[in-house]
Amino acid sequence: MDKHFIHVQCHKSLVYVVTKDGILLILKETRDLSKWMDFKVKSAFTLEIYNNYIVCGCAEGIIRVFETETLKYVTTYILFVFYISFYIMIRHT
Repeated sequence: MDKHFIHVQCHKSLVYVVTKDGILLILKETRDLSKWMDFKVKSAFTLEIYNNYIVCGCAEGIIRVFETETLKYVTTYILFVFYISFYIMIRHT
C-alpha cells in the first residue's frame, strides 16, 4: 500500500508524518514505525505541532487535535461552523 506524505514535522526526536488519505505516522529515530492512527477523513493537508499537541488540517474544514506522546484524541474543530456564524453575523449588521 503506497502512502503519499503530505507534511512532516520533527518533535522530541520523533518524526510525525501525515499522509494524503489522513493517516498519522510516528517514526522513531531509527525510522521504525512507533505509532499510527487513521483520522477517518477524506484527506489531510497539513500537520503542525504546538507544545504537546498535534494539529492536523483535513478536508471539509475539519481540524483534529491529538496529544503528541500518546496520540490521544483531544478535540475536533470544524471551520465550516465558524464561517456560517461569521456570515450570519455580517448579514445582520
